[in-house]
Amino acid sequence: MTTIGLCLDLSAKETPPNIVFILADDPQYAAIKSDLRGELLVWMEASGDLGQETELNAPEHMLRNR
Repeated sequence: MTTIGLCLDLSAKETPPNIVFILADDPQYAAIKSDLRGELLVWMEASGDLGQETELNAPEHMLRNR
């Protein structure tokens, strides 16, 4: 299984806009994080997205499709 780096903006919305608490590593949000990761993996599989490999090949595809 490929490991995918996941960056989620699960930030506290009750705080002033210039103060951000990143909650992605908070155990309270583990289920949400897991659900979103699952949805991402399903989407990646359906669309043929190979993660970093797809990103690294993007410039080649962009030039070829001009």
